[in-house]
Amino acid sequence: RQLLQPIDEFLLFLCFLSVGLKERDLANRFNVHQSTRTRRFFKQSGIAALLTENMAVMVDKGFLISDCCKCKVYCPPFLSKQKQMPAYQRQLLQPIDEFLLFLCFLSVGLKERDLANRFNVHQSTVSRIIATWTSFLTTLLGSQCIWLTPAEVQAHLPEAFKDFPDTQVILDCTELRCQTPSSLLLQSELYSTYKSHCTMKALVGIAPHGAVTFVSSLYGGSVSDKEIFKQSGIAALLTENMAVMVDKGFLISDCCKCKVYCPPFLSKQKQMPAYQVRETQAIARLRVHVKRVIRRVKENKLVDGVILLSHAYTINQLFAVACMLSNYQNKALVKKWVK
Repeated sequence: RQLLQPIDEFLLFLCFLSVGLKERDLANRFNVHQSTRTRRFFKQSGIAALLTENMAVMVDKGFLISDCCKCKVYCPPFLSKQKQMPAYQRQLLQPIDEFLLFLCFLSVGLKERDLANRFNVHQSTVSRIIATWTSFLTTLLGSQCIWLTPAEVQAHLPEAFKDFPDTQVILDCTELRCQTPSSLLLQSELYSTYKSHCTMKALVGIAPHGAVTFVSSLYGGSVSDKEIFKQSGIAALLTENMAVMVDKGFLISDCCKCKVYCPPFLSKQKQMPAYQVRETQAIARLRVHVKRVIRRVKENKLVDGVILLSHAYTINQLFAVACMLSNYQNKALVKKWVK
């Protein structure tokens, strides 16, 4: 369990206030203890002391504050035991509420039927909202060039990379588990021997200071890392005066013009020379940050769980949006941690 960033705390609060998720459910979904209560936003604000018995406050459903104040509380009724809200009570959502619905789908991992009940709209409306915001955010965020020039990378180069000053990007592949298809041909294309499950694999690249600068399309889990590197198109972005840092599984020296920083293999040697051991340790310490970025992306429950085949047409865009949104969450991950 971990502390949340302010933007994640705000999303948790909105899920409690507008969506009506319970505290125990929020604790599980955001991986925090239940004592991290969202109701403290109301209790600690001091507004309860300003409300008297002859006053009334109007709140959204899920804001359960009747026991926290003396005044009357007007709150929309919950769905309770009704299977479906009557059509005349359903309403159109404002853009900010549609965006919250999309974040609940991507980050919290709520199902479409659950979102339809919580936001008081039809399930087909939820599907339309998710598809619309997926396309909109892909276009909006994709219009910003996330690939940095060598000069921009050098301007933000952390001191930890002083031994590898020409590093342009740190690459790693990640796999997303997906539902097993009924077709044997598709199973063979998606099956990953590393995960022992059907997966989709993508190549993610970050700059030395921690920003995501490259996201490839998703490929079948059976495709090798080298083949994804070839097909992703990143080789065309790398020039001779650049360097790329990869794991030892990326045998890409013959696929690109740039220099490749890769931990050396033991090959037929009984023991590595001391300088190779030091180089391996230095690269491993720096490559860990791409793992942290990928872990941060996978905090979005949709891409961390088993992806349904019904999302196969949009999962490429959803994964790209999750990666690009991570650039707006925290500051650079790589700091001056090497003394």
